[in-house]
Amino acid sequence: MDESSSVVVRSCGVARTPYTAEAQGPIQGVFREDVESRLEIFPPYDACLDGLEGFSHLIVLFHFHLVAEGERSLVTKPYLYDREVGAFACCSPRRPSGLGLDIVRLLRREGNVLVVAGADMTDGSPILDIRPYVPEYHSFPDAELGWIRDRIPE
Repeated sequence: MDESSSVVVRSCGVARTPYTAEAQGPIQGVFREDVESRLEIFPPYDACLDGLEGFSHLIVLFHFHLVAEGERSLVTKPYLYDREVGAFACCSPRRPSGLGLDIVRLLRREGNVLVVAGADMTDGSPILDIRPYVPEYHSFPDAELGWIRDRIPE
């Protein structure tokens, strides 16, 4: 695949959150675990939700729909750092791809809606994929923290 190739991804749902602008949301959803949001899954995909009820957390891939193409950047100055780093070295919404990733707590399923806590998506964010969070696969307690070490808020 050359650098001019593109990939088409269709959304399977939409996020309904209290954050209508990027500046309203937390820098990470874990800092607002008390805030409930709803992930509305479109009817052709509601069968994909079967079996999620037993999981406490979900990995959600979404699109930063409020960040215009011209606002995306290869480098950015993260909230917790005093200099610029590459977009792949931080969690900035101004990513070249426009893709976001959240790990949220699943509170309950209401038909084709997942009620979750700890999301940092803005309202209307297109949902691209959902996966169950499995600590044995997705948690690495000994991982190195790079430039963010000693900068994570309490």
